Amino acid sequence: MAHFDQQRAEFNSKIERLQVDNVEKDKQIATLQHRLERITEDLDKKKNEVDGIKLGNEKEKKLYQDKNETLKKKAAELQDELMQ
Repeated sequence: MAHFDQQRAEFNSKIERLQVDNVEKDKQIATLQHRLERITEDLDKKKNEVDGIKLGNEKEKKLYQDKNETLKKKAAELQDELMQ
């Protein structure tokens, strides 16, 4: 009977250690999940910023292309006037 009680005490001790370990691992997992969520949010924000910059650059590029075309037309008109 003493052997059975000792064995049961050892098993209960192991179970208790495993439960403590599981709680600690659950906390670590929760912390890592929280960090992952923050990193994912930051990544999404950065992606949106880059997309906004790209869109802004495309608009700016188009604006400069339009101005360039206008200047080319004016230059051609002035050249035509000088030729006349």
